[in-house]
Amino acid sequence: MGLSLILFRHAKSDWSLASSGDLERPLSPRGLRSAQAVGRFLASAGLVPDLALTSPALRARSTLDLAAKSGAWGCEVRVAEALYGTAGEVVAEIGSTPDRVRTLLAVGHQPAWSEVVTLLTGCGAIRLPTGSVLVLGSEAERWQDLARAGGTVELLLTPRALLGR
Repeated sequence: MGLSLILFRHAKSDWSLASSGDLERPLSPRGLRSAQAVGRFLASAGLVPDLALTSPALRARSTLDLAAKSGAWGCEVRVAEALYGTAGEVVAEIGSTPDRVRTLLAVGHQPAWSEVVTLLTGCGAIRLPTGSVLVLGSEAERWQDLARAGGTVELLLTPRALLGR
């Protein structure tokens, strides 16, 4: 059956409010719209996660909240400090996911997201614009085996493709 990992880069943030610190930077109006559009798309595509992890950054938490509400997901949500860190920390966090979870969604940041994709696929660099979603499929049966087994990029979707802007 394999595993599906959905890497969701946080939606566009509002840099004009960056004085409140990086962790508390909110989403911009464009980011609000794109997070909702991605949430609806994932639900319509049958890509509803069993578990969603998010970075502690406000822009990541807000992205997940808006997407989940718009897509009517009822999955468990967990804040994971590692998703604000390096690619190695992100992969370790993903590897600790319970085996009952078959589809995992993680909301985080660049450059870690592109580096995670490179680590798990062996591909060259893939650029993930704000609000984009990458679905990685793997034949691994346990999350702890994902780094060794690797995976294949099945979908890369940008908000621009959904919103036509």
